[in-house]
Amino acid sequence: MRVKEIEFVDIKNKLPDIVLLDCEKHFSGKNYDIFFCALGFEERCLTIPEKLSSLNDFRCKQALYFEYSTNIEDNEVNKPRLMLALENFAESLDYFKCDEDDFTRNLREFLQQVVKSIENPKIIFDISVCSSKLLLSVMKVLFEFDIYLHIVYSEAANYHPTDEEFEKEPEKWTSEEGFGLTRGVGKVIPSPEYSGVRRENLDLVIAFPTFKPERTKAIITHIDESILMRLKEHRIIWMVGDPHMDEEKKKNRKAITRKINEITDDALSYEVSTFDYKDTLGSLEQIYKNKNLDFHLNVSALGSKMQSLGIALLGHIRPDISIYFALPKEYNPKQYSEGCKATWQIDFGELQNIREILNKVGMLEIIKD
Repeated sequence: MRVKEIEFVDIKNKLPDIVLLDCEKHFSGKNYDIFFCALGFEERCLTIPEKLSSLNDFRCKQALYFEYSTNIEDNEVNKPRLMLALENFAESLDYFKCDEDDFTRNLREFLQQVVKSIENPKIIFDISVCSSKLLLSVMKVLFEFDIYLHIVYSEAANYHPTDEEFEKEPEKWTSEEGFGLTRGVGKVIPSPEYSGVRRENLDLVIAFPTFKPERTKAIITHIDESILMRLKEHRIIWMVGDPHMDEEKKKNRKAITRKINEITDDALSYEVSTFDYKDTLGSLEQIYKNKNLDFHLNVSALGSKMQSLGIALLGHIRPDISIYFALPKEYNPKQYSEGCKATWQIDFGELQNIREILNKVGMLEIIKD
């Protein structure tokens, strides 16, 4: 017999995969208790709600949508269609303002009332237009309850900038003066839900870079401004997105990301899938095991939806890490994303079972040889 520490690789296959979603096939004739989604300016915020609305035999007791404090007028354009879709399949409809300080408290109190009257309520969470901050905050609250969780996601058909757009006007997409996808840094927010456990150790930042490096730099500076001045100390680990695209576009996208964020060949970096949350979680867990004894780990959470999901699960496994967000002053709704290529799902099932699986990471087990 021998004693072995349970690692993420040992439980990875017990977590659900992301698979294609056919709303008619998977939701016809089904009844759920709650449907969560966000109201955003991207048209794909309507894709799954309208598909569910078109089903005659799909019902949900309550729909609840999240409103942002940025780009309010742009988001309002999609509101009538979203309201109509939700009202068609939900018995009641409500909303939360997700950028207010008491958002997670309000969401927690809402779910506390739900679980008092319904055992293991079945919840659908549409993350299609959720910001990293919103997605991580909601996941933190959901993981506190015994619920059945079904995540759904509409993947954009086109993301800006395209290779052609970037090559034509690179400054527009990367400089602080250009608009590109976003403009400016509104504020850096240390996540109160993932505040971590402070120690005497130096800070290390795990950064998910974007096409606008100003927000990543703002987070790093907020944590410790000396990190950017002492790059040879290697206290930044870059998580370069490996996008869900064909190989040629992937190669170009990763090269552009490295160039605009000045990620040199000698910098510590991983290439992490933007679409497989388990790939993100596995990479982050490996970094934790390698670096946690020497550093306090901080995550700059500006990645994709699925990367944010992986970060949320790491926050459950390793609650001593700290997570940071940087809100832009404004998003550019005209050149963010377009259309919907496909719809996807992750059926987590009963979260108490998922928590049990995740909680095994780091535990010891006796192996009989």
